[in-house]
Amino acid sequence: MYVLEAMNGPLDGKRWLFERSIVIGRDAACAQAALPVDHTVSRRHARIDVEANRLVVADLDSSNGTILAQAPISSATTLPIGEPFVVGRTMLRVLRAEEVPIDNHDA
Repeated sequence: MYVLEAMNGPLDGKRWLFERSIVIGRDAACAQAALPVDHTVSRRHARIDVEANRLVVADLDSSNGTILAQAPISSATTLPIGEPFVVGRTMLRVLRAEEVPIDNHDA
């Protein structure tokens, strides 16, 4: 189990639990991790998948791209645990759920 965590902006500290995959986007109808207050995020912006015990992040043809290690990704890319990445103007990271205390308000 993993936790996607917002690291800045109005959603700073917001967390979403996921097991195998999570879609990040502005529209809650299209994304499990909704960032409705960041208007630079596309409706379906990026996806994180767990593949062979590693995380892979992919941009979903978003308008503003997905940034990892200060560079836009152009294809599915390995995402190290805890490594910050940016969708729109929101910085996010993924942690293992057992390493993070989860509030009842999260998820």
